[in-house]
Amino acid sequence: MRRQAVLDGLKLWAIIDEAALRRQVGTPAEMRAQMEHLRQMMRRPGIVVQALPFEAGAHPAMLGAFAILKFIEPVAPDIVYVEGLSNDLFLDDDASIKRYADTFEHLRAGAASPASTNSLLRELAE
Repeated sequence: MRRQAVLDGLKLWAIIDEAALRRQVGTPAEMRAQMEHLRQMMRRPGIVVQALPFEAGAHPAMLGAFAILKFIEPVAPDIVYVEGLSNDLFLDDDASIKRYADTFEHLRAGAASPASTNSLLRELAE
C-alpha cells in the first residue's frame, strides 16, 4: 500500500498478455480481487491498461517483460528495465531504448482498447 501511494501523480501504461490474466495464480477469490483491483486502478488518471489478446498471435515481447522508465530531465535519461530469470538488465543506450520503444508501440497497436480490456477484466472477475 505504501508503494502504491508513491505512484500518485506518476503515469503508467501497462500492456498485459491475456495469458497472464487468465492463468490462475491463487484462489478464485484472489483472482477476482486482482481483476477488480486492475479495474479500479484503470479509473485513476494517468493509468492505462490494455490486454494483448490471444488473437494478436506471436509478439516481440514473448521473450520477457520489460519496462521503459521515462524521467523528466535532468533527473535521469530514459532507461529500459528487462526482467530475466537469473538477472535483470538496465539499458540506457539510445539503440536499446529505441528498440524497446518501437516494441511497446507494436504491442500497444495490437492490444485491446482500455474499454475492451475493462470488459475482459469484468468477465474474468465474474
